[in-house]
Amino acid sequence: MSTNPFVRHACIAALAMSNMLSAASAADDAPADGATTRVRMEPGCKRPTYPAEALRNGDTGEVGLQVSVAASGEVTGTQVLKSSGHPALDQATAEAIARCKFVPATRNGVAVDCTYRVRYAWTIEQQTQAKAASLERSGHLRQDAQTGSNIRRSSVRSVLPPEKRYAELTPEQQAYVRSLYESMPAGDEPPYPLNGMAPILQAIVDAQQVLRVEGPLSLEVRIDRQGEATAVDILKAPSPEMAKAAGSIAMLTRYKPAVCGGKPCAMAFPIRLEMTLQR
Repeated sequence: MSTNPFVRHACIAALAMSNMLSAASAADDAPADGATTRVRMEPGCKRPTYPAEALRNGDTGEVGLQVSVAASGEVTGTQVLKSSGHPALDQATAEAIARCKFVPATRNGVAVDCTYRVRYAWTIEQQTQAKAASLERSGHLRQDAQTGSNIRRSSVRSVLPPEKRYAELTPEQQAYVRSLYESMPAGDEPPYPLNGMAPILQAIVDAQQVLRVEGPLSLEVRIDRQGEATAVDILKAPSPEMAKAAGSIAMLTRYKPAVCGGKPCAMAFPIRLEMTLQR
């Protein structure tokens, strides 16, 4: 069992990271009538890049495509058979498959035009990978960081309900959150996860179970006045992989912005966990 400054008895774990282009079925990728071999995708077809807007919005879904493949093996057209519900994801899938190379179908030893069906799933795990990679490239994920925030370094067991938003906390519970900061004027408010701590904790729990790590996890998320995470400082983590997973989870989360003097303001938000594996 593990605890953190905001939630009591929060177990910790991690994220499955798999997502592959796949043929719909043997019948789907069969060539035209009478063909003697089927069209097939050549090795090295790259996954599509997660569209930035879809990544920010947390969009997921599965896309089904019908791909027209010429006798030369080039893609000559794509048609969305099943939409993910998000045009950006559909378009990114179509653009990625259009860059792939195919071994064309043949009839009596001669290459012929054909169609090929594929499915591609955009998942939250893929979002986490994409966000972590983006954080590393941009420098917004800093490991072993020493920050100048006014967040107290001591980690205290919390009695806060994880499913509650900040506005739903009792005055005593809100005062507890404010007490995590060394100095906060009366009337000011700290940032807080928009939908409570539960989504963050569950995602980190899922990550830990995959990575099989235990130990302290400490990070500070920099939140701007719009409630967007702009950077994560990793103060302590059981492993580099857990640091990346936790950092990307924190960055994908939306927050209630802090309030300073009655106006939204930028402020850091602490996440402190002691992770243990159930044996």
